[in-house]
Amino acid sequence: MSLSSLPADESGVWHLRKAALVQMAVRNRDVVKPADVAKQFNVSGRTAAIWLRRFEQEGLFTAVSGKSRVTAYALNDRADKSGT
Repeated sequence: MSLSSLPADESGVWHLRKAALVQMAVRNRDVVKPADVAKQFNVSGRTAAIWLRRFEQEGLFTAVSGKSRVTAYALNDRADKSGT
């Protein structure tokens, strides 16, 4: 599902979520962990991981691998770090 296929109200929420995650990453040396996202947004770890994978597909984050799974996501250099 692309952002353009979301209803207008969901698209706005997605942009707010994106801005919040960018700000969160900047505060944490440009890295976010799914567990931290889950805690911040009061969602499950699975939901946080889905969001981060989707932002990775949009080019905002890059997965940082652990030994057997992705443990964190790094904010890409080209990301707008103002959060907008």
